[in-house]
Amino acid sequence: MTIKYKDGEYIVLWFEDHPGWEPFKGWHSAEHCQGKLIAEHGKEDAKRVTRVEHKYAFWGVGVDAMGERSQMFYDRDDPGRGRFKVTLAYVDGYHSDVAK
Repeated sequence: MTIKYKDGEYIVLWFEDHPGWEPFKGWHSAEHCQGKLIAEHGKEDAKRVTRVEHKYAFWGVGVDAMGERSQMFYDRDDPGRGRFKVTLAYVDGYHSDVAK
């Protein structure tokens, strides 16, 4: 990844099928994440943060829906080589948040 995110920054990702969360570098509160989403999208368009999970993540190479190689964002529960702390802020309006 050529972009270096600083602690607390919103990690901008584009999803073909949104997982129901927005990632932030480091471990942060729901209030911090909500403020960053408002700053990124504006008060009217920002989704409401319903809960957060603290995990570890890394950038890897995967295959997209078209079978092309692409850079992928992976999250894991445990630390490991090349992984960084990440907060997954679950936001309202996505089906995947209902299951938890």
